[in-house]
Amino acid sequence: MSVSNTITIDNALKLKSPIFVDVRSPGEFSGFYIPGALNMPLLNDQQRHEIGIIHNNEGPVKARRAGLKYIADKLPGLIDSFVELAESGDLVVYCSRGGMRSQSISTLLELIKIRHRRLQGGYKAYRRYVIDYLDAYPQNQLVVLHGLTGVGKTQILKELSRNSVPVIDIEELANHRGSAFGNVGLGDQPSQKMFDSMLFNQLRKYQDSKYIIVECESRRTGKLNMPDRFFKAMKNGHHLLVYTTVQTRTKRIVSEYGPQIIDIAELKNSIVKLKKNLGRAKTEYLLTCLADNNIEQLVETLLASYYDPLYGYSSKPDRKFISSFCSDNIVQAAHEIQVWCKENIH
Repeated sequence: MSVSNTITIDNALKLKSPIFVDVRSPGEFSGFYIPGALNMPLLNDQQRHEIGIIHNNEGPVKARRAGLKYIADKLPGLIDSFVELAESGDLVVYCSRGGMRSQSISTLLELIKIRHRRLQGGYKAYRRYVIDYLDAYPQNQLVVLHGLTGVGKTQILKELSRNSVPVIDIEELANHRGSAFGNVGLGDQPSQKMFDSMLFNQLRKYQDSKYIIVECESRRTGKLNMPDRFFKAMKNGHHLLVYTTVQTRTKRIVSEYGPQIIDIAELKNSIVKLKKNLGRAKTEYLLTCLADNNIEQLVETLLASYYDPLYGYSSKPDRKFISSFCSDNIVQAAHEIQVWCKENIH
C-alpha cells in the first residue's frame, strides 16, 4: 500500500481508529466539521480571505504562491503534529472539497513518509453522505418516551445508556431542552449541519440494534430541525408514557434549573417571554417568586399554568399509550422499560 492515497467517506468511517484532520481555517471549522475531527489549519481566516481575493483578481498561480508564503513558517510545527498523530491511528486529511489545501499537506506528508489518507471530496462529500444516510432512515424501530415536564425522561435515558441500552438523547445533541426554558444555562446550540452529523454518528453506532429509545420531541428543538425521515420514524414508533407526582416533578426541575447553577437574568428573560401565554398578573407573580428565590412555587405555577396544559399528558397510567411506567424511582423505571423492549420488540 502506498504511503498516501485518497479514501471515500464510507471507507474512512469503517477504519478501526480514524483520526480526521481538518485543514480548513478556524472560521470554517467552527461552524461544522466531522465530529471528533482536529483542526490544523493551513491558513487563518484573514489569510484565507486574502488568498481568495488574489485568486479572483490575479488567478490561481499567484494565489498558490501567496498561500505557500503563509504556510512556510507553519510547516515545521504542522509536520511535528502529524508525526505524533500518526502514531495513534489512521490519519484522514480533509478540506472543503478535497482540493488544494488537503492536496498540499498530503504531498508534504508523502514526501516525509507519513502514512495517511486524503478524504475524497472533503467535507462536502461527508455532508452529502450524512444527508443521504438520514434520508434513508430508518434502520431501527424507535421507542418514544412521553410524559409531563419533570417526570425524568432524560434521567431515564441516561440510566438506560449506562446499562448499554441503545439510546439517543436528542436534547443533549441539540444543547436545548425543547421548551420555553430549553436554552437556560446551556449556551449556544450547534449549527444544523453539526446537529445532523452528531445524530448521524449516533444512528450509525446503533444501526444493527433492533430499537433505539428516544424522548418525544417536536420537529423543531430550539433553532434546529429534526430530519424528516427520523421525525417520521418517531411518530410511527412505540409510544410509552412515563408519569410521577407533581411533587416529584417539581423537585427534579428545581434540581436541574435551580438558581445555584443558572443565570437568574436568563431565567427572568424566559419568564417575560411567556407573558402572552400566561397574562400580566401571572407573569409578575412568577417574577416575584424568582426575586424572592421561591423557586419551588415558581415551578409549580409554571407546571399548572403552562406546561401541563400545553402537553396534556396524564399523571397516571393512560391507555392511549402501549404501556405506562411510574418514574418515582428512575432506576426502576429504566429497568422496566428495558425489560418491556426486550419482550415486545422483535
